[in-house]
Amino acid sequence: LKFQYQKKLFFDLSLQNEKFVLSNDAKLLPRFAFRWRLTDKRKSSFKVFSVLDFYAVYGKYTDDFYTKEYSSIYSYLPYYQNQIISPDMILPVSMIYETGISFSIIENRIFLNTEYFTKVSKGLPSSVPIPGGTGFNNYLLMNNIDLQASGLNLQISSDIIKGGRMKLNLAINYSYQMNRVIKMDVGPLYT
Repeated sequence: LKFQYQKKLFFDLSLQNEKFVLSNDAKLLPRFAFRWRLTDKRKSSFKVFSVLDFYAVYGKYTDDFYTKEYSSIYSYLPYYQNQIISPDMILPVSMIYETGISFSIIENRIFLNTEYFTKVSKGLPSSVPIPGGTGFNNYLLMNNIDLQASGLNLQISSDIIKGGRMKLNLAINYSYQMNRVIKMDVGPLYT
C-alpha cells in the first residue's frame, strides 16, 4: 500500500507472510516507511536547501536463507540431519528502525545523507552441544541467539563539474556499526 500527499508526504506499508523451511512456523511481517519532503525547490521558503527530506523506516523481515525452498540452507541439510532439530524452532525475525535526513544545497550540487539505524535479530539458530549417548552428532539445533546492531551512515557527494559533455562527482562515505549479543542460551543442561 503506497500513499502520497502533494508530493510532500510519502507512506509505504507492506505485509509479507513467511514460512520457516525447518518447521511449520509462519509469521506475518509488517514494514512501514515514511518520508516528509520539507522543501520544494520551486516554492521553498528555505532558500539554502534545494531538497530537504526526513525519513523513517520500521520493519520486520527474515533472511531468504530461512524461508525459500531453494535456499542455501538445504546445502546444510546433511549436516542438520545428524543433529536433533528442536521442535520449538521458530522463524528468525529481525526488526529494523531507521531514521535519517537528506538534503542538497547550491542547486543540488552538494548532497548530504545521514541515517541512524538499529537492527534487532531474535531467534537466530545455532547448534548447542548435547550428550553423545543420544546417537546424534552431539548437537541440538535451536533458536538461541539474539543480536543487536546499531550504527550511523553518512554520505556527502558533490557535483564538481556539471554540464556540457563532462561530469565529475566526488563522494565520501562513512559508516559505523556496533554489534552486541543480547542473549545466547547454552541449551538444555544434562547431568
